[in-house]
Amino acid sequence: MFEEKPQVEQEVFATEGEPPFGAVQSVENDYIVVYIENAGVVSIDASHVIKVHDGKVLVDIAGMPEAVRVKILHAHDAEEG
Repeated sequence: MFEEKPQVEQEVFATEGEPPFGAVQSVENDYIVVYIENAGVVSIDASHVIKVHDGKVLVDIAGMPEAVRVKILHAHDAEEG
């Protein structure tokens, strides 16, 4: 369960102060569905949601499956170069 419930269309961040990697598409009881830029849609368990504030969702990527972490960490690769 969420301490504070995320809302659809809120931006999702792995680190405070960094650009968002995606946006919430839907909110379920124990997970959120997030569109990750340049990677598609993933489910993120509520246990990884650290904080919801000021229209932002902050998540802890440390315990997420490797495939999801890689998508998050490379969300902005297409913008570089």
